[in-house]
Amino acid sequence: MIKMNKRMRDLLSDSVIIEISKLKNNLTQKLPVLKVIEAKGCVLIDDDSIDIKTFDIERIIEIYYDRTGFEASHNHIHVGSYLDNKKRNADEELVLSLKLLDEWEELLKSYFPLYRIHIVLSFNGVQAVLRFYRLREDESCWIDIDNLEGYQEEAILVKEICGSW
Repeated sequence: MIKMNKRMRDLLSDSVIIEISKLKNNLTQKLPVLKVIEAKGCVLIDDDSIDIKTFDIERIIEIYYDRTGFEASHNHIHVGSYLDNKKRNADEELVLSLKLLDEWEELLKSYFPLYRIHIVLSFNGVQAVLRFYRLREDESCWIDIDNLEGYQEEAILVKEICGSW
C-alpha cells in the first residue's frame, strides 16, 4: 500500500523528475547500505549507537512515549547528506530517495517478513528525509496516514510493508 499527499503526487507526475533508471552509477553508489537490528521489540538502523546489551527500553518509552516514536526518530536519514553539495539537485535527491525507499523495502521485508512497517519519505522541496517504523496494535502510527493532506509544508509518501501482526 502506498499513500501520498497531493504535493507528492504533483512532484512525482512532474516532467522535471528524471527516471530512476537514468541515474548515474556514481550517485547510487553513494547511497548508504541499510543495516538493521532488533532490540527489545524495536526494529532499528544499526549505526553502532545502540548497544543491545544495555538497551533500556523503559527509558526509551519514558522519553519517546512508545517504541514507534523512538523508531521514527532513530531510523531516519537525510538523503542529501550522501550527495556532493556542489552538484546537489533537489530533483535528483527526490529520485534517489525513491530508489533508496525501494531498497529499504526489500531489505526490511527479507529480515522482518512478519512485521508491518511504514517507510516514510518527506520532501520539502530542498531536502528529502527517509525513515521507517514498525506498526503495532497497541501503539499509534507515527504519521497520520488518513490525513496526509494535513502535512502542508512537505510532500509525503508512506509505503506500508505488509506482514502480519
